[in-house]
Amino acid sequence: MSDIMPRTLFSLLLSLVLAPILAQTGGSQPVTNLTTGEQFESISEALEWASSGDHIDLATYRFTEHIAIDIPITITGEADGTSIIDVS
Repeated sequence: MSDIMPRTLFSLLLSLVLAPILAQTGGSQPVTNLTTGEQFESISEALEWASSGDHIDLATYRFTEHIAIDIPITITGEADGTSIIDVS
């Protein structure tokens, strides 16, 4: 019985630590090309594979990267402003 308590506590703590990480991307990649359905880890990666006219969607996430857009595309994020591109 005394062995159950540490395991339960460990499981609870692990879930509290992992939940925000998994919720940040919804369990998938934070960038989706809605035109092709492909998912990417970064905006830059998505732009490398994008074609003119594609629609790139950003999940709730803080993207810390510099991006260069050289083709006509649409980039959208969460309506509540939680898709953040931090170029600092």
